[in-house]
Amino acid sequence: MKIRPIDKIVIAFLLTIWIGIWLGYYFFIRGVTYNHTANVLQALIHWDAGWYLDIAQHGYQYNGNDLMQQNIAFFPLYPIIMKFFGQFFGLRNGISTVLPALFIGITSIYAFHALARTILKENASLFATAAYAMYPGATFFVSAYPTSIMNLLVILAFLSLSRKKYFMAAVATGISTTAGALLVFLSATMILAYTKEFMAQIKKGTISRIAQLILFAFLSIFGIFFFMLYQHVAFGNTFAFVDVQKA
Repeated sequence: MKIRPIDKIVIAFLLTIWIGIWLGYYFFIRGVTYNHTANVLQALIHWDAGWYLDIAQHGYQYNGNDLMQQNIAFFPLYPIIMKFFGQFFGLRNGISTVLPALFIGITSIYAFHALARTILKENASLFATAAYAMYPGATFFVSAYPTSIMNLLVILAFLSLSRKKYFMAAVATGISTTAGALLVFLSATMILAYTKEFMAQIKKGTISRIAQLILFAFLSIFGIFFFMLYQHVAFGNTFAFVDVQKA
C-alpha cells in the first residue's frame, strides 16, 4: 500500500514525539511535578494536566477564596472526554488521559491539511501541514491538555466557513469555547464573518436572515455561556473562573 505524503508527515510527528518522550523519561532531570511512581503515560500528566484530571475525578470546586488555586479556573471539555473514557479504562492511567489527546491531535493534522488545500497548492499545503505537525507546541498533543481538541475545533470551524457551512462552523466554534477562554476570540471572528456574509440580506430587511444571524452568534458562544451559567447556579459567581486567576 502506497503511503501518502500526509501519512508520512503523521509518521514523522509520531516518531519525533516518541523519541522526545523516550529521551525525557530516561535521560532528562525530572520536573517538580513528576510522579516517581509513574509509568511513561502517567508521567505525561503534568503541570495543568493535573487540574484537568482533578475535574474529571472530583468535579468542579470553588469556595469563594480567589487567592486559593482551584480547579474552576479550567474549562470542562477535556475533563468530559477523560471522564468518558475513564468509564471504560479508569482514570489513573494514560489511556483515558493522554491517548485521547494524541488521537485528536493526529486527526487535527489531517484536518489542517484539508484546510490548507483550500487556499494553497498541494506542495505548499504539505509544507504548511508539516510545520503545524512539527511545531514544538504539538508536544501538548501527548499530555492531558485540551490543546489538540481546541486546535481541531478551530480548524473544523474555518474549514466549514470556507465551504459556507455556517451552521457547522458555529457549532464547532461553540463547542471550542468549552475548552478554553481564548476561543471567544474565534467566536468574535465567526460572528463578524456571518455578519459580513448576511449583510446584504439584512439590509433588505429579511427577518429570517436576522434570526439566523442571531442563532449563529449564540451557537458560536454557547459553550462558555453554559459554563458561566453553571458557575452562577452552582457557586453563585458567574465569573468564578476569572476571579480565581488571581491565585
